Amino acid sequence: MKKRIEPWAIGVPLFLVFFATCMISFAVWTVGRHDPLVSEDYYAKDLVYQERIEQTQRARELKALTISEGNGYVRLAFSPAPETGVVRLYRPSNATLDESTMLSTEASQELSTADLERGLWTLQVEWLANGESLYMEDTLMLAP
Repeated sequence: MKKRIEPWAIGVPLFLVFFATCMISFAVWTVGRHDPLVSEDYYAKDLVYQERIEQTQRARELKALTISEGNGYVRLAFSPAPETGVVRLYRPSNATLDESTMLSTEASQELSTADLERGLWTLQVEWLANGESLYMEDTLMLAP
């Protein structure tokens, strides 16, 4: 009588070896992957979050900033004019494209968007006016 080999005796170990290989490959891939969506200093940013909320509330109460978009530019109208400050253009999908610009002391300022990649951006404006620290954030959608 001929001895028959059961397919389960071969299939189950092959499946387990395949599964283990996939799991180890996935673990190696995730460890070596850098995610640009995660901020390097996320813990420090979290500690000042309440201060950021208060700065935003003050800016809204004072109606201290008006943001308008045009063809290839973004206009920032401050009331009153900033003493000092910074504008950050934050790209949620790729942190390497983020840009930062210092504000001048003029009440109306324009930022060029011609050199920016098309898509979603977050405009973050932080400035000092009349001794008060203010913050405003807005989203920009740059169409192709």
